[in-house]
Amino acid sequence: WTRVSPTLTEAYQAWLLNEAAHRLRALGRPNEALQPTRATLEINASKSDWKNAAACASNLSELELTLGEVAAAVKDAEESVSYADRSGGAFWQMATRSIHADALHQLGRRTEAVARFREAEQIQAERQPQDPLLYSLAGFRYCDLLLAEAEREAGKAQGEAKQEALLVKCRAVSERAAQTLKIAERNHWLLDIALDHLT
Repeated sequence: WTRVSPTLTEAYQAWLLNEAAHRLRALGRPNEALQPTRATLEINASKSDWKNAAACASNLSELELTLGEVAAAVKDAEESVSYADRSGGAFWQMATRSIHADALHQLGRRTEAVARFREAEQIQAERQPQDPLLYSLAGFRYCDLLLAEAEREAGKAQGEAKQEALLVKCRAVSERAAQTLKIAERNHWLLDIALDHLT
């Protein structure tokens, strides 16, 4: 899954490898999707195609996270942020930071994850002031992190005041999901609607 016909231009090779990687993921073959994703990343980075390099590095991070390779996922997500910053594209700067934040969260580095999510949300607010909260998958991942603390503490909560504090955190996440649900419904994004209901 790393070699393509040399008669194709480099751009077409990258495109074809990327297509193969997406199809392998869709077929439930994430291990095999790693090779073409990494090969596509290398081609894009060598051509200074920072936007596509950012997308490939973030896809690679998500694949590694799926496969339980959390440290590798953090590393590639961090690289995706670097590529996104070089691209200058606000969408990718926001998206890659949320992917990096999720990988950090899964590795147990909560403080760094919160900081990354906040950076992503600040970029989101600047790009779309009418929809300042992270929404879609990025918003779902942020809510997952915010709820994780309440879940962890719920078993240890002693006393009514502590339980009420946890409920306040849960309500804040619920309110966030209610706001992002409006965006999803307005755009008829079925997956996002489902994720907001799940939150």
